[in-house]
Amino acid sequence: MSICNICRDDKPCIEQYVIPEVLCGYYYINTVCETCYENVIASVDRLLISHKLIQYKIDQLKHQIDSPLLLDIYDEEEYTNKETDSDEFQFSNSLIMKLCKRHDISLHNEIWKEERVTKVAGSIQRELLLDNRKYKMSLLKMAYLFAVHTIDGYFHDPDAIVISNILSNIDFIELKDRNIVRDLSKSSLWNTLNTDCENHYFILLSGKDGLFCFIRLFDVFDVVVHLSKKSYNLPSPIVGVNDAINQVFYKKSLKEYMNGLFKPTNGIQS
Repeated sequence: MSICNICRDDKPCIEQYVIPEVLCGYYYINTVCETCYENVIASVDRLLISHKLIQYKIDQLKHQIDSPLLLDIYDEEEYTNKETDSDEFQFSNSLIMKLCKRHDISLHNEIWKEERVTKVAGSIQRELLLDNRKYKMSLLKMAYLFAVHTIDGYFHDPDAIVISNILSNIDFIELKDRNIVRDLSKSSLWNTLNTDCENHYFILLSGKDGLFCFIRLFDVFDVVVHLSKKSYNLPSPIVGVNDAINQVFYKKSLKEYMNGLFKPTNGIQS
C-alpha cells in the first residue's frame, strides 16, 4: 500500500501520466490510486485536451501520437462531425486565432468548446462557448505532482493539502477563488530558456513569496502556479523538460540546464 497523492488515502497506486499521453507526455508516476485516476485525472485532463488551441496542436502532431485517449476523444460525437475534418473547417480554426490576436482577445485563459457547427449556403457557421477556468485544473494537477515528486516535505505542506483537496473534489469554484493558476502570456522567461515549441517545461522556484511552478505547455500555455506560501530552500530553481524528440522527461537544476544550452562545439573546450 502507498499514499495516493490526490485523495491521501492508503490505496494501491498505478502508473499514470502527469502530462497527458495525447499531448506527447513522457512523465510517469505511480503514486495516484486507480479511483483518483479515473475520477479526477482523466476528467480534468479531458478539459485541457478539448481546449481549441490544444486541439489545433494535436492535429499538427497526430502522426507522433499513439494514445487510447486520443481515440476516445475523437470517437465522441462532438469531434466526429464530418465538417470538422474539412479544409474549410481547419482554415476557420486558424482564422479564429488570428482574429482573437488582432483584437487582443486572450487565448490563454479560455477553453473553447464547439456548441454548434452548421453549413449554410456553402459556408461554415460556428457558435462557440467560452469557459475561463476549467482547463487550469489540469495544469494545477501537473504543477502539484511535479512539486510533490521533486521537493522533500512538500506533500505535507498545508497549501499542498488544500491543492490535493481541490483536485480530489474537482472544485472549480475553490480554484477560481484562490487564484492559484495565473496566466503569463507576456512573460519573457521562456525566451531566456530557449524553449522548443514541441516540448513542455516546468520550473520550480522558491522565494520570499513562497513556492511557484512555471509551466509552458507546447507554445500554447504559459502559466504560474502558486503552490505554497512557504519558502523552500532550493539550491537552484529546478527545471523539468518533457522532451518530445527523445521521448523522455528529465529534471535538472537551472544552472545545469543553462550550461547544456551553451555546450562547447567543434571540439572547443571551455
